[in-house]
Amino acid sequence: MKTNHALILTILGLLVISTAQIVAHYIQLPDFIFGAITGVGIGLMILAVIKLKKTISM
Repeated sequence: MKTNHALILTILGLLVISTAQIVAHYIQLPDFIFGAITGVGIGLMILAVIKLKKTISM
């Protein structure tokens, strides 16, 4: 069974970003923490796109 790593990374990135939004709604987070968590989520999604491009070009 072949796993699609790009899909897993995309879902993980969206989950991290949405979790940061939900936590920030209920708890006052410093801007640095909120930005860092959101940046990690965006980084995971960018990594998914890079991984997808590598698998398509091979």
